[in-house]
Amino acid sequence: MRGKYKNKKHIIDNGNDEINTQVTYIEVPVEVYEKDIRLRDSIRGAIAPIVIFVLILFVGVFLIIYGAKPSLFRDKSFVPTQATIVKYEWRYHSSHYSGSSFHFSHWSPYPVFNYVYDGIEYTIESRVAVKPTPYEVGEEITIYVNPSDPNDVVSPIADQMFIYIGIGIIVASILALCILALRPILKAKYPSSHWHKFLTLYIPSMIFLWGIVILYCVLSDGVSKGGIGAIILLLFLIAIAGFISMLMVKDMISTVQDYLKQKASSRKKKE
Repeated sequence: MRGKYKNKKHIIDNGNDEINTQVTYIEVPVEVYEKDIRLRDSIRGAIAPIVIFVLILFVGVFLIIYGAKPSLFRDKSFVPTQATIVKYEWRYHSSHYSGSSFHFSHWSPYPVFNYVYDGIEYTIESRVAVKPTPYEVGEEITIYVNPSDPNDVVSPIADQMFIYIGIGIIVASILALCILALRPILKAKYPSSHWHKFLTLYIPSMIFLWGIVILYCVLSDGVSKGGIGAIILLLFLIAIAGFISMLMVKDMISTVQDYLKQKASSRKKKE
């Protein structure tokens, strides 16, 4: 069996300047034809995920810039002022339900900074906790003070959450692009190969899972303080990441072994 591709040729009639179209066909093996059709369908199906997740990727980049460069987006009436980190006020948050999710008890550090504006000294505690503490006590930072209300300030400490959210969005969007867009294209182009599964599913998924574990260890003060709830959640995350990673690595090893066996058998046949 063979497939056919249309091949249009335009022939110009010099007598009456009319364009006649002659349609011919190019025959190819049916395997090549079907493979090409699958590749075209997978590319068309990947367009929407690519557009959506690239836009989400730009949202993550914007949030990182928004958090890292607050002066670019702040109200120009806010005045930059030097402030000193006085201390960190540790506050305990007990376990509670919020909607359908459960929050474990933990300690959170709230930075307290001191600054002078218009000859008056102010000491304000940040409304946002930070994990880990980004500045040492006594270190100076730049904050933005509202001239009409000097107690209304914007600090880079409060903007760190935008950086974390932006990083999370970027990582998640890249993972989604690999699984939903790149993998179907490579699968259609190389149907007999399993390498695309490693590059676009297993490796990104393992990086994502263990990235969550590492990020939780860095951001959770409950783990460093030996909190029972925080340690139980950490062990749960490690168990999930370890189990899924073990299954993926096992499949990768078996696939590589099968590939080497096929290469060896084909080499023997040639000899």
